[in-house]
Amino acid sequence: MKLQASFPVTRIGGRPRCHAHSPMSRESSGIGCALFPLDTCGLPGVQFPVMETLGLSGTAERSEGRLKSLFWPSIQNGTDVDYLGAQGYWVCTFVSIASFVFLVISSQPITGVAILLFYYLGGVGVRERSRYAALIVFIMYLLDTLLMPGVLRIILLALLLSNLRATWIAASWRPESEEAALPPRLNETFSDKLADQVPLWLWPKVRIVYYIYSGGFLLLVVVGLAGLALKGKIPH
Repeated sequence: MKLQASFPVTRIGGRPRCHAHSPMSRESSGIGCALFPLDTCGLPGVQFPVMETLGLSGTAERSEGRLKSLFWPSIQNGTDVDYLGAQGYWVCTFVSIASFVFLVISSQPITGVAILLFYYLGGVGVRERSRYAALIVFIMYLLDTLLMPGVLRIILLALLLSNLRATWIAASWRPESEEAALPPRLNETFSDKLADQVPLWLWPKVRIVYYIYSGGFLLLVVVGLAGLALKGKIPH
């Protein structure tokens, strides 16, 4: 198996795990709804670390087919639970950062911060196998995709649907054998700290606050979209 030299790899449970830095930059294409500016694309010839985490670069080998692993994975052991939790975290982190950057550029920093917190903290909850976090992030992104469809949005929505299913299964995971035991959380690289340690420390402290914040935010968005629909101002 050929690995890129730029990212150190640790093998856990017989599967290589790539330690790449979190994705912090993407270009935005098109003009979307101001509340959901998530139709972004990569720079030509540049491979972002998030692709390593999602298994899209070809450097991480899994027992399942790549598309099935990404979009409709099965959970056979504790390593799968951990892998899919990390994948969901990075998807939410990418969405939150891309949205924030676009909104700041669009002179909407307050909305940008609100969206950043919504998706990033949702990703933290997903990493900790919160069914609520996975569900509310998926619903918000579904509204985004229905409002302003795009190829990348549809792909990310499919990933979030897969993530919702995986989180639902993982939330009831009960390690009763050595194979089912969850792998230890790593703390070696910067990406380890972001994906393994920060959610473990942060989620218990913000869980209740996030329930209130995300529920209120989603309700506000739904009411706002309903008002625009009644006025005939929903973009087509």
